[in-house]
Amino acid sequence: MKINKRIMVIVIVAISFLISVALSLVLPSDILIVEDEFSITFLGVILGIEITILTFIYSSLSTIQSFIDKLYGKKDIEKSTKVNNLLLSAFNELIEDVKFVFIAYLLLIVFIIIFNIDFPYIHWPFKILSKDCVNIILKVWIMINILVATIDSFFTLTNIMKLATFRKK
Repeated sequence: MKINKRIMVIVIVAISFLISVALSLVLPSDILIVEDEFSITFLGVILGIEITILTFIYSSLSTIQSFIDKLYGKKDIEKSTKVNNLLLSAFNELIEDVKFVFIAYLLLIVFIIIFNIDFPYIHWPFKILSKDCVNIILKVWIMINILVATIDSFFTLTNIMKLATFRKK
């Protein structure tokens, strides 16, 4: 049974949100993981790693494709096309992961700016959750989703490397 990718993404986002809500109730507000400087630095490093991986794969893409073409030659064009399509779809998945990490990084910066500005005549309207609790929930939620995207990127990278080192049997 093949799981629909959208359903899987929705489930991961929902579970990560529930985990972040649970952690916000347990974690103290002065823990390192929810400090602004740590969050920005951590996600900046992750974004840098993602961009480096993407650049590395992009620079190697033509080499991998020519290797696949040499491996199969003109004898098995159908298999060569299939493997090249797998390579390109894996590369596109890496691009999507990098886009997600970049957007999450921008969202984190926006949340940090919003939560650190003190608006004198605007009061926090929610009585159940404090402003600090929502701040912790959002930061932890973004970090969990970034880690999931990074894990997905590394699995995609290993799939690309498997295609690059594939030997004809």
